[in-house]
Amino acid sequence: MADAEPEKKPEKKKRPLSDILFHKKPSAILILLLQKKESYPAILARESKQSYVYASALIERFEIEGLVSCTKEGKNLVVRLTEKGEAVAQALSAAMTLLD
Repeated sequence: MADAEPEKKPEKKKRPLSDILFHKKPSAILILLLQKKESYPAILARESKQSYVYASALIERFEIEGLVSCTKEGKNLVVRLTEKGEAVAQALSAAMTLLD
């Protein structure tokens, strides 16, 4: 019997940022930061009603995209909106207000 080649997993496609932002939970993080100015990932996760793991992954993606900045303050990670993030959060908030 010949050994079969192991199946290769398909590469994970990077979703466009617009696909992420127009979902309620991801945009909730940015809107919460717009209201609070800064927060911790655990608080953002709890207040946006999502898991810490999911919220952390979103925050990491938002940082890569330049929407948030993350800084260590002691043992804690503090998340803040960048200028670009603030503009996006304001636009999302306005769009959600119009759509709700």
